[in-house]
Amino acid sequence: MSEKTIRALSVRQPWASMIAEGRKTIEVRTWLTHYRGPLAIVAGLARDRDGIALHGFADAPRGVLIAVAELVDVRPMTEDDEEAACVACSDDAYAWVLRNVSALVPPPPCRGAQGLFHVETRMLRAYQIDPLPAGPVPTSEKTRCQDRSKVKTRG
Repeated sequence: MSEKTIRALSVRQPWASMIAEGRKTIEVRTWLTHYRGPLAIVAGLARDRDGIALHGFADAPRGVLIAVAELVDVRPMTEDDEEAACVACSDDAYAWVLRNVSALVPPPPCRGAQGLFHVETRMLRAYQIDPLPAGPVPTSEKTRCQDRSKVKTRG
């Protein structure tokens, strides 16, 4: 029997902490996805030094599952998105619109990956978060936070 999973996205600090705090409601990517639904936010090991210089969070945790959000839209970024994204608009950017963010305190360890990947929902039980719709959601893919193997999907 396979464990239930949700999609996850690695985000550099300080952006991951700003999403967890609700200060950043649009994540900016240069690629799009047709996926909509629950999305685990993993604070990756890399940091954005310019972002930290502007917003702080120099000691923010890295390599952890920092929040769960709902990805409600992915569309080309516009200048109107700059405040919610905390960055300037760029021509090749997509705005990933996030809602209903729940920060995980303390955040459990979780290794990130490129693209969208999967994490097991059992990691969220202690936080009383159930991001999945009713019914089983089987997956045949291995999950990143279970076995640390590289799973690269852009589903």
